[in-house]
Amino acid sequence: MVERELPEESSAQRIGQLAQLTLGARHPLTWKLKELDGTTDVGLDYQVQVVKAVVTGELNQFRDIFRLQLKGTESPKRSSDGDFYSVDLKASTVRYYERMTEPVLLVLCDLSVFPGDPRACPAFYVWIHDEIRRRRGDGSRAVDNNDYLTFRVPVANVLDGSFDVCSEIERTRTLMKVALQLDKTVEQSRPGMPPEERGAFAHKIIGGFVGRGVALLDAMSEPVSSPWPKAPQGSIAARLITVAEMLQRGNSSGAMAVLEGIRAKVSDAVAVERAEFAFLFGRALTLNGQEADALPYFDQAIALSAEPKHLVAWAEGKLRESLHGGTEGDLSAIRARLTVDHPEVIAMQARLLATEGKHTDAQAMLDRLAGDDVMTTRAIVALNASDWLRVTDICSAGLAKVGCDDRSRSLFSLLRARGLFHIAVGIKEPVEFEKLPVFGPPDLDLAKLRDCWSDIEMTLGFFSEAGWPE
Repeated sequence: MVERELPEESSAQRIGQLAQLTLGARHPLTWKLKELDGTTDVGLDYQVQVVKAVVTGELNQFRDIFRLQLKGTESPKRSSDGDFYSVDLKASTVRYYERMTEPVLLVLCDLSVFPGDPRACPAFYVWIHDEIRRRRGDGSRAVDNNDYLTFRVPVANVLDGSFDVCSEIERTRTLMKVALQLDKTVEQSRPGMPPEERGAFAHKIIGGFVGRGVALLDAMSEPVSSPWPKAPQGSIAARLITVAEMLQRGNSSGAMAVLEGIRAKVSDAVAVERAEFAFLFGRALTLNGQEADALPYFDQAIALSAEPKHLVAWAEGKLRESLHGGTEGDLSAIRARLTVDHPEVIAMQARLLATEGKHTDAQAMLDRLAGDDVMTTRAIVALNASDWLRVTDICSAGLAKVGCDDRSRSLFSLLRARGLFHIAVGIKEPVEFEKLPVFGPPDLDLAKLRDCWSDIEMTLGFFSEAGWPE
């Protein structure tokens, strides 16, 4: 008589039991397994402690601990080249793994090899967090909106008695120590920063390393021999720095030669290096008077990183284009692209408004910015308004400011010279020059004119100091 009212073993239960037998026959003798029973084993079947002697002949020590997720299959899914098995995991479980800091080992038992003897069947493994990193690295999302995600278990990763997990656990432990040291360093440099903000700050630091590529990593791994890291000699970063220095000195031909020399290598560089290459190429073309040719390069830089300096360079190029074309009346199309909330971009918006004759709006835009960093823009806005006395006052204050950089000093002296000349000859608008007598007006202010000439000489001195050809 057949008993029909008794409990039945499900396929999942049967496969689970067989997989346990395979794991028991295959795992190293140094492993001490503890099943995680009940409702607390979400995505984790075992806690595994590793017991091992440090020196042969001595007593074993409990050295490491990790978690293990066990999977068994009677219908394995192998890749076409046979290099790995595919295993489907719940997306929610993978999200849980992502939140964990301790290592998790996924073990897959191929029960199809010896159907009647699970202890003879092979088992394979992969570290969960390594697989999550692989998915990110090849463009797959580690976790997406699907119910299940496919993980790869390499056929080469055979689980047997020779498998030593201690090195992997030590790597995880080292990474944890590095993270704690980074947090400690941030805490020391930002004593009042709350712990949650320190974590966000540390993420930004990591993002900076990732974004700047291998050159910065190499520089930071060297012994500390200078206050600031230097790009490795011959690297793309080092050559881009050289180009920037050349352009500061007005050496556009030398800068262009270096840029052409690294053009073929830039395609393999990180995004920030490709953006800097395009930005500097545009600057070199601008310095050569090829402003129309420079604009596409600034567009490339914006597409790669949209740094404030890239947006400003593009806007300056478009402004010059409109001035040369006689269409400076409406610059709203240029302003519409400057949506980044950054002092440099806001200052550029103010310049555009001033060029359109909207001086009150330009001043209101600048009033949003604090400090002296926008003094050069304030001077330009005052120049556009033909307010020459304000131009000279702003420039004098800027030149007197401690720590004023060379670029700002040269601009202040040049703009002040222009303001002093207008005051000296007694005109407000540039169009009034046509009405001036050949030898100047009868009420010419010679003292102001001498001051103007002194500022012109000062400006030439700044350019000479910067290395510009005489």
